[in-house]
Amino acid sequence: MRKLIHAIPAGVPSAILTGIIAYLTLANHPIGEDVPLFEGADKVVHFIMYFALTLTLYYDCAKKKYPHHLTTNCDFLLCSIAMLMGLVFEVGQLATKVRCFDYLDIVANCLGALAAGALQHFWLMHYMRKFIRHNRPQYRYRHHRRHRHRK
Repeated sequence: MRKLIHAIPAGVPSAILTGIIAYLTLANHPIGEDVPLFEGADKVVHFIMYFALTLTLYYDCAKKKYPHHLTTNCDFLLCSIAMLMGLVFEVGQLATKVRCFDYLDIVANCLGALAAGALQHFWLMHYMRKFIRHNRPQYRYRHHRRHRHRK
């Protein structure tokens, strides 16, 4: 399974998930009209969608940037991209005339992106690097040569 995941080029998972989120956000009734849900279920779904989107963006960026760590600026940028996408999709709902714009959906989107950013920055970063490093050639990079001890 890892080999299959490593074979997928960086950026493809994020593009696929963005397309799915765009469809679920902008389609008239993506899961049907008569699905019984509890009150506020859409806020939970928005939180989960943007949590997953932000983690996928992190994975794709880390896969492209390997072997280096993501910087705090990159963390902030990826969270901002996910939050901006949430805002754009919510404003896009105004054009559908069936879906309604909701400020609480934007808040749920932003909280999902920030929660994923915090989780990745403080806990998942090293696990993600180990996962990406699997099945990669082990060689020294040029910037590591200057730290070798000379005889």
